[in-house]
Amino acid sequence: MDKLRSSAIQAGYTHGKGAAIGEFLDAIAQINPLLLAELIKQKIDE
Repeated sequence: MDKLRSSAIQAGYTHGKGAAIGEFLDAIAQINPLLLAELIKQKIDE
């Protein structure tokens, strides 16, 4: 959960001093599934 919270904040999804995790997850859900899979693959290969 800490990694998700930190990713949300890093991506600019904040609420007060914390993360707007719901908004962050909504944004992820809007990404084309093929594009999301490619982004995840690239991150794993790093």
